[in-house]
Order: sequence, then structure tokens, then C-alpha cells
Amino acid sequence: MLLLFIAPFVAVLLSVTQWSEIALSHLATLVVACLLIGINEEILTRGIVLVGLRGSTKNEVLVWLGSTALFGLMHVPNGLFGIGLSGGLVQAVFTFLLGSGLYLLRRISGTILLPVAIHALWDFSSFSHQVTSEGTVLLATFFQFLTYLVAMILVVVLFRHDRKSRDSAEPLAG
Repeated sequence: MLLLFIAPFVAVLLSVTQWSEIALSHLATLVVACLLIGINEEILTRGIVLVGLRGSTKNEVLVWLGSTALFGLMHVPNGLFGIGLSGGLVQAVFTFLLGSGLYLLRRISGTILLPVAIHALWDFSSFSHQVTSEGTVLLATFFQFLTYLVAMILVVVLFRHDRKSRDSAEPLAG
């Protein structure tokens, strides 16, 4: 379900990007960089940290919160590279929200490959658009924030379902 909101965000940005303004070498660099970013950030947060937290606690809410908070915090230093400290903090919040969706994709798919691919596509569409355009695309922004909202709703639904399943599996005291 979450992919129904991510796909239009990516598609809108890719459709408005002025591809003729991007040199082939720059495009190749974007592809490789976005793939490496997706691989590295996902392996760290939803690979090593998520799996490590699952080995340390039975509380999946803490697993989600810890791995997703780290994902958001990893983006705060971007404030030192042109967007300012407040921009880095805002990006950390938005990245936390997107990270919740990537957590869901990892959990539901059972593999890290889906979050890696979605992460790389999200970044590629965002970065390639930024190369050729200034400003935002209202429709893309709509799907971006809808993705964040749906991700958080689905996280709550998932944890409520987990709690109901756990409660119904407990033996009755008697």
C-alpha cells in the first residue's frame, strides 16, 4: 500500500526533470551515488541496527524507533553542507518519517532489497530534479507528505495488530 504513494512521488519528479540539461557523466554519477546511498544507509539502519536491536529486545516498537531515529539523525550533518542547521533538523524529521515507511517495507518484505531499491529511487528522483529545477513541484510535495502520513498510520496499525496477535496468543489465566 505504501508503494502506491511513493511511486507517484518518484514518477512526478522524474517526469518534470529536464533530462537534456544533465550531462551523461553527471547522470551516471547520480545513479551510482543514489544506489550506494540506498545500500549503505539501509544496511546500517535496517540491516545492522535493526537486527541488533531485535537481538537485544523483544519490543518491536523500540526496534522501529531506534533504527528509524538513527536514520533521521544521520541526516542532521547535512546542515553543514548548505542547508543550514535548521534545514538539517527538518530533514532529519522528514527522513525519520520516510524511514518509518522503509522500516515497514523491510519488515513486510522480509528482505533489505526492497527498502534499498525504494530508497535509491526516492533519492534519484529528488536529486535529478534538483539538478535541473529550482523550487518544488506541488504534486510531488503532496505525494511526499502523503507518504509520510500513510507510513506513520501503517506503523500504528502494524503495532496494534502485533499487540492484538500477542494478546490473543497468551493463555487464559484460570
